[in-house]
Amino acid sequence: MKKFFMRIGVLAAVFIAGIVGFSHVMNIENTDRTGTVAQPTFPVVYIRDGDQVINEMFGYADEMQANYMRDTLTLLPSDYCLTLAIDTFGAEVEKVSYEVRSSDALRLVERTDVTYFTEKEGYLNVELPIKKLLEKEEEYILRIILDTDVKDGISYYTRIVDREDYDCSRELAFCLEFSDMTFDSENASELSTYLEPNSQGDNSSFGHVDIHSNYRMVTYYGLNAQRVSNPVLSLMEARSSSVSVRLTYLLSTQEEGKDPCYYNVVEYYRVRAGSDRLYLLDYDRTMNQIFLQSSAEYGKDSICLGILSEEAEYMTSEDGRIAAFVQEGVLWCYNNTNGQITRVFGAADDVTDVRKRRCDYDISIADVDETGSMDFLVYGYMNQGRHEGSVGILVCRYDASANTVEERVFLPYEKGYAQLREEMGQLAYVSRSQELYCILDGTVYCIRLADRTYEMIVDNLSEDCYIISEDGQMFAWLTEKDYDASDNLAVMNLETGFSYVISAQDTEYIRPVGFMGHDLIYGAADREMVSRDRTGAVIFPMKKLQIVDESGEDVREYRQEGVYITGTRMEAQMLVLERASYLEGTFRELTEDRIISNTKDKEGQAVLQTFVTDGKKTQYRLKFSSELKDTEPQLRTPKEVLFEVSRDLSLPEASGEDRNFYVYGKGRLEYVCQKAGDAIERADEIQGVVVNAGQQYIWEKGNRADKVEITGITAIAASEGESSIAVCVEQMLAGAGVYEDVNRLLQDGWSAMEILEEYLPGQVVDLSGCSLDAALYFVNRKVPVLAMKSENTAVLIAGYDEFGNTILFDPVTGTIGKCGPNDSKTMFEQAGNVFISYVPRQ
Repeated sequence: MKKFFMRIGVLAAVFIAGIVGFSHVMNIENTDRTGTVAQPTFPVVYIRDGDQVINEMFGYADEMQANYMRDTLTLLPSDYCLTLAIDTFGAEVEKVSYEVRSSDALRLVERTDVTYFTEKEGYLNVELPIKKLLEKEEEYILRIILDTDVKDGISYYTRIVDREDYDCSRELAFCLEFSDMTFDSENASELSTYLEPNSQGDNSSFGHVDIHSNYRMVTYYGLNAQRVSNPVLSLMEARSSSVSVRLTYLLSTQEEGKDPCYYNVVEYYRVRAGSDRLYLLDYDRTMNQIFLQSSAEYGKDSICLGILSEEAEYMTSEDGRIAAFVQEGVLWCYNNTNGQITRVFGAADDVTDVRKRRCDYDISIADVDETGSMDFLVYGYMNQGRHEGSVGILVCRYDASANTVEERVFLPYEKGYAQLREEMGQLAYVSRSQELYCILDGTVYCIRLADRTYEMIVDNLSEDCYIISEDGQMFAWLTEKDYDASDNLAVMNLETGFSYVISAQDTEYIRPVGFMGHDLIYGAADREMVSRDRTGAVIFPMKKLQIVDESGEDVREYRQEGVYITGTRMEAQMLVLERASYLEGTFRELTEDRIISNTKDKEGQAVLQTFVTDGKKTQYRLKFSSELKDTEPQLRTPKEVLFEVSRDLSLPEASGEDRNFYVYGKGRLEYVCQKAGDAIERADEIQGVVVNAGQQYIWEKGNRADKVEITGITAIAASEGESSIAVCVEQMLAGAGVYEDVNRLLQDGWSAMEILEEYLPGQVVDLSGCSLDAALYFVNRKVPVLAMKSENTAVLIAGYDEFGNTILFDPVTGTIGKCGPNDSKTMFEQAGNVFISYVPRQ
């Protein structure tokens, strides 16, 4: 019996020891499963300009597609020796090298290692002895490479140019002085000389102030505003007519008895130097509050988000008790069930670290459930953590019960944040079955987050050939990928995976128009009515609009006998229809009509509101449908789930030529499209520039000589049977040394655009819709512009003078003469502002 009990005791001891050992192993594993997000480690690089540092550059972990890294511009000194100022933030720089490439990044000009460093004013100073191998006035890409004790091969980018000793120090000093005066009440009255207050200025919010705002708004009147960091100047553009500058700093405001509030401020200047003074052509400032628990204001039933330049991204759970919101690169979640607030993603703990404040990424909330758990996407430049310095799409899952954030997949992207923002702004949807749908470089992907595999839904889509519902759930595209001649329209519910195809009648073409909620609107046109005008512009008169629900069932048809829909646009909850009748071969404009959406907002959920106070003016708040559980909520910071296997997923590189036009203005990429006319219209509005993928300038605001006349155009009249368009096209080709029988090509069905694209040595641009003033930029470059003076008659704009007269070659009369500014403007507007020109090949 004694032995029996001894055996039992031994077995029990072994069992207990096993349990303890197993638990110890599991505890070690669980302990290792989570950790805190790694802090930023990369240095920040500046260009030293005398006693100041300019052109702030942040490091990239991988080599980027350099032609898309179009941020700052650095003017080369006469000796081509640039000095870098590197804020190491404690990192040890072991090696510096640099390379110079052509603006399209295809040609390597120079690659050099630098071995000599010095210390000055807290910066590591490095001189780059760039070789004098550059063409004057031509922009190049400078890539700076740092090897540090943290990581080798960290890349920094800026554009460089030799402007033949052009010095913009006056303009930079002016911008800095102007900004300083906004904080100097004694001398701020001088600002009135440069401001242009009028009805266009919005004086209701400090979040966005511009040149048309009043003096009080520009000077932060009543805010007790103080700079916390030194302002950093970045040169964005420097052309013969003006200089564009971005200025950034951290600002604080403080009310009596309260903790200070902090804001990221970005100022944009466009300045022209006159012979005796500087002229402020444009001024634009945004001010965005950094949400901090220390200074957060919780009302009875709301959370104050403060001063913002635009609405914050937010989403609530179905029951309205959980609200997630994004503010200055940080994702927050307030739980009105337990009264807790969680900083789910992003750094808000040290506002003085410029690397943490840099918000070159966006956060999109995919969904929020009743527990506070959520899926979200971060896309852009990762400023800290395991992907520090990388650009891409990060998909994460926040588990509220475990208070952890887990990375599901990371998709690297080589073109930079600005381009990625434009792509993800079109489509980024995470379904409840954990599938990410996104569009990159014209390809729509479905990425399965569970196993990090993907499939291509459709590729080579142009911007016109697809539409997406406002919530991102419904997606429709033309299967033939031809906006003007497609027979089939595919529709897919990205949440359920259900899809169907709408097919046109044999005698029709169809195209998507838009979504109202999840109901699809598409139009149909008779094939025989779809045509091109003589310049190549497509006329697509839709005889009807059809509305179908998400399962493809017909909901409504819009059709009126003898009425054609020639265009549509969405305004709030309405679809506006531009209509015309067709009589004797001509479309005649009719009054507009409207289709009103019956989509209703969900009740019982938190909503974003604005409110106004005397001091801070317009602010934002997140208002709940019930009182807050706790107006002094506990702050939670989640742990990061750790894993050994990389969750990166590389997608195929885009094939084909990038034919997009890129609009830059107010210190950033503002717009991307495939139509030159649309890009130029947008650039004209914001006083910006248009470039192509190779960074060749297509158009820029205001950079024109007072008068220009193009030589080499022969004043001959069209012969019998020859159209004025044919003569104008022949003259444009001849100017480029190309000779073709244009009249025969037109008779064979070619359009003017097709002929010019086929034979001209350069990039042909359709400027239709642009103003005459915008079209004259091409004349300034000594390139003629084909313009329609009536429906069937073309002229060539061959110059202009200092009085605003246009110089026109008229093939009907065979003469070259002047037309007054008002007459020219009216004539071309009545013809639809149809212009075609080109950018000669470099």
